[in-house]
Amino acid sequence: MVVGREAELRRVGGLLAAARLGHGGTLVVVGEAGVGKSTLLEEAAALAGGAGVVRVVGTVAEREVPYAALGLVVGDAAAELAALPAPQAHALGAALALVDGDGPPPFAVGAATLGVLARRAEARPLVLLLDDAHLLDAASARALAFAARRLAADPVIVLAAVRPDEPGPWTTSGFPELVLDGLGEDAVGALLGELGHASSREVAARAREATGGNPLAVSELVRRHDARALLEAGGPLPLPRDLVEVFSERARAAGQDVRLVVALTALAGRSAAVVSAAAAAVGLADDAVDRAERAGLVTLDGGTVAPSHPLVGSAVYSGLDAAVRRRLHAAVADALPPGRTDERAHHLAAAAAGPDEALAAALEDVAAVAAGRAAPSAAAAGLERAAAISPDPARAADRRLRAAAHAWVAGDSQWAIELCDRAAHDFPVDRWRAEALTGTVAARTGSLDVAGPALLAAVTTAPSAEVDAVSRALCELVNAAFYRADPSLAAAAGEHAAALLARGVDGPARGRCLMVVGMAEVLAGRPGESALAGALNDLGALDPRCTPTGGHDPRSDDDAAWALVTSMWLRGDDAADDLARAIDARRSAWALGSLPRLLFHLGRDAATRDRWPEARSAYAEAIELAHELGHVTDEAIALAGLAWVEARTGDRAECAAHADAAVALAAPRANRMADLWARLARGDAALAAGDAEDAARRYSAVAERLESLGLEDVDLHPGPELAECLVLLGRREEAVTVVDRYAARARVKARPWALARAARAEGLLADPDGVDEQFAVAAGLHARTGDAFESARSALLHGQRLRRLRRRADARAPLRAALEVFERLGARPWADRAAAELEATGEPTARRGTNVLDALTPRERQIVVLVTDGLTTRETALRLFLSPKTVEYHLRNVYARLGITSRAELASLVRDGRGR
Repeated sequence: MVVGREAELRRVGGLLAAARLGHGGTLVVVGEAGVGKSTLLEEAAALAGGAGVVRVVGTVAEREVPYAALGLVVGDAAAELAALPAPQAHALGAALALVDGDGPPPFAVGAATLGVLARRAEARPLVLLLDDAHLLDAASARALAFAARRLAADPVIVLAAVRPDEPGPWTTSGFPELVLDGLGEDAVGALLGELGHASSREVAARAREATGGNPLAVSELVRRHDARALLEAGGPLPLPRDLVEVFSERARAAGQDVRLVVALTALAGRSAAVVSAAAAAVGLADDAVDRAERAGLVTLDGGTVAPSHPLVGSAVYSGLDAAVRRRLHAAVADALPPGRTDERAHHLAAAAAGPDEALAAALEDVAAVAAGRAAPSAAAAGLERAAAISPDPARAADRRLRAAAHAWVAGDSQWAIELCDRAAHDFPVDRWRAEALTGTVAARTGSLDVAGPALLAAVTTAPSAEVDAVSRALCELVNAAFYRADPSLAAAAGEHAAALLARGVDGPARGRCLMVVGMAEVLAGRPGESALAGALNDLGALDPRCTPTGGHDPRSDDDAAWALVTSMWLRGDDAADDLARAIDARRSAWALGSLPRLLFHLGRDAATRDRWPEARSAYAEAIELAHELGHVTDEAIALAGLAWVEARTGDRAECAAHADAAVALAAPRANRMADLWARLARGDAALAAGDAEDAARRYSAVAERLESLGLEDVDLHPGPELAECLVLLGRREEAVTVVDRYAARARVKARPWALARAARAEGLLADPDGVDEQFAVAAGLHARTGDAFESARSALLHGQRLRRLRRRADARAPLRAALEVFERLGARPWADRAAAELEATGEPTARRGTNVLDALTPRERQIVVLVTDGLTTRETALRLFLSPKTVEYHLRNVYARLGITSRAELASLVRDGRGR
C-alpha cells in the first residue's frame, strides 16, 4: 500500500522505463526506519513488468558473514561464471566458496558481479532491490556497489534502501539519492482511511504531528484503541515518537517467552529451524513463535522467520539483560548447522562472560577464513572480538593491530585508527607498530598532520632489529612529507634513512632508504639524483611486474611500485613505458591499492610531455579509483593534476571546478602539495586567458606560501610565469627580483627543466643584444626535458620579444614552432596567442582546428585512447572494469558526436588531432 509517494514513484518509474530502453541506473532510497522504504521497493517490484526481480534484505545476523548477500543475489551463477574471463570467474567462485583458492581481490569480485548482472540482463531487464542495504555484509556491499557504479548501457536497475547517517558504499559513493521524509497531512489522512480509520483533516493533522508522518508509526498508532479515541478527542497521545519504544512496549505486553523468541529471530539469520532449536534449548514454550506472529512481532514464511521490522528485533534484543543476551547467543551457537562456523564463533564470543583464549583462537581462525575470501571487514570484526576476550595483553594488541590492517583494507580508516589507538593504549610495548599503521592510513585517507607525527614516532621508537618495517615506514613518511609540502619532515625522514644506510642495510631496505634520502634532497632544493638512481638498483630497477600477496591490500606499495615512483622523480626516458606496463600488470592481478598513485605519476609524465589526452585519461582514472578506495590524498593530487592540464587547454570552467574540488579535499587534511598545485592551475588558467593581474595575484600567493613553508624545490615555484605577468603589468623591477631569485635556485638544483625556465625568464628581461642568446640557451635545455609545452612557451616569448624589437622576419620561425606545438597539444588559448603574434608579423596562419578529444567526456576519452591503441571492446572493458556493452555505448556516443561511423575513422581523427 503506497500513499502519498507520487513523486517518488515517478522517479522509480523513470528508472524502470530507462531499463526497458536498455539503460541501467542506481537509486539509493534514504529514510528513517518505518518511513516507507520497503513499501516503495515492493511497489517497484510490482511495476517491473516483465523484468527479472531479485530482492535481498540485509540482516544483523548475516552482516558479518562474508558474501552472504552476494550469494543471494547471484544464486546459481554456473552459466555466467563459465562466460566470464577466468580471473573474474575464479574470484567470484572463491568469494562464494564455490572453488578453492587464495583470497580474491575485491575489485575482481566486483567486476565479476558486474559481468553476471550484465549477462542476465541480456534477455530481459533486471531489477535488483536491496532492502536495509546498510545491513548487508561489507564484502557484498562493496562488490554490488562496484557493479552499480558501472551500469550505463546494461538494463540493470539497483534500488538500495538505507537509513540516514549509516556509513557504507551506498551513502559515500555519490549515487543518486531519493530521500523519503514523513508523509504530509493529506497523505496521513489517506493512510488512516486505508487502515480502516477514516478521519477528518484535524485528526489527520494530529496524527501527523504525533508521528512525524512516519507511515509505520501511523500504523502503530491506529493499532491502539486508546490512541484512536484520543485522536478523535484531541487529547495528548500516549504513543512515543521513538518506534523502538513502541515495539519494546508491545513485546513486553506479549510476555517474556515472546520477547525471547523475537530476540532469537533477530540473531538466527532468518532460519526457522535454528530459532526453534534455540528456543527449545532455553526452555521457551512450544507456541511462543506462533504467539509472536499473532502479536505482529515476527513473520513466518515457510522455513524462514524474521522480526516483522528490523526495529522490532533491535528494540527487543537491546531491552534484555546482558546475561539473558549471552544465554540466547549460546543457544543460537549450539543450534547452527555445522557449515556456519564463522557465525557460531561470533555467537560464542558474544556469549563469553570473560577472557577465553581458546575462544579467541577460534575467532582468529574465523577471521583468517574471512580474509581468505576477501572479506576484510569480517576479518577485522573477528579479530576485534578475539582481542576483546584475549587474556594476554600482548596477544590482544597483536590481534587488534591485525584487525586494524583488515579494517584499512576494507576502507574503514576511522575504525582502523581506533583499533590502533586501543592496541597502543593496552600494550605500549608495540606502540610503534600502531603508530606506523595509523600514519599510513592517515597519509592516504585522513590527515597528513596526523600521518607525519605518527610515522615519525614509529621510525624513532621501533626496535633496531625492525629494519624492513622501519624502511617501509620511512617511505610512507617521506611521501607524506611531499604531500604536506614539509621539507623539515622530509629532512627528518632522510636523516633516519641515512642512519640506517650507515649501519650497512642491504637489499630492498637499502633501496627504500636511498629513495627517502633522494626525495628529501629534492624537496630541499637539491638534485638528489645520485641517491634516487641508487635506489632503483636495489628496488628492482624498474621491474614493472606485479606479484603481490593479497594484491588488493593498500597498506603499502610494494618495492616495484616504489621503484616506479623513484623513476618518475628522476624523469627517466623509459619511466612512462615501465609505468604503463606496471599499471597493466596491476590491473591484470587486481592489485589496485597502488594504482591511483601510479596513475597520477603516469598522468604527470604525460602532461609534461606531449601526450595530453593520455594525461587527462590517467588523471580521470586515478580520481575514480582513489575515490572508490578512499585514498583522499591521491584523489586530491590527481584532481589538481587534471586542473593543471585544463588550464593549458583553455577549459577554464573545468579547471576551476577540479581545482576547487582538489582544494576542498586537500586543505582540511594538510595536503598542501595538492592545494598548491590546484592554486597554480588557477593561476595558469588566468594567464592563458590573458588576465595578467589575476594570474599575478595567484602566483604571488603561491610563491608566498612556498616561502612560508620553507619549500626550496624550484620546480614548484611559478617564478617565470609571475615574471611574465609582472612585465605585462609594467612592473619590471619586481620581475627582475623574481627572476634573479628563481635563477639562483635553479642553478642550485642544476636540472634542465628548471634551468630552461630560468633562461626563458632571463630572456624576457634581457637586453636587445642578448635576447637570441638567452632564448637559445633555453631551447637547448628544453630539448633535454621532452616538455613540449614549456619549449613552445619559450619559443612564443622569444618571438614576441623579436617582434616588439621590430625584427618581424626573425620572429616568424619561433612563432611558427610555438603555434605548431600548441595546436598539436590542444593548448587553444596559447595557440590563439601564437597565431595572433604570427599574423602581426605579416604572415597569415592556417589553423589546424581543435583536438577531437577535447569535446569528449573523461570516460569517453579513456575508451578512445584504448581502442585507438588497438584494444578490442572486450579488452577495453576489462581494462576499465566496465561491461562490453557499456564500452560500445560510449563508442556510439563518440561516433555520433564526431560524425563518424567506424574505428578506422576514429583512429584517423585521433592521429590527425594529436599531430601524429
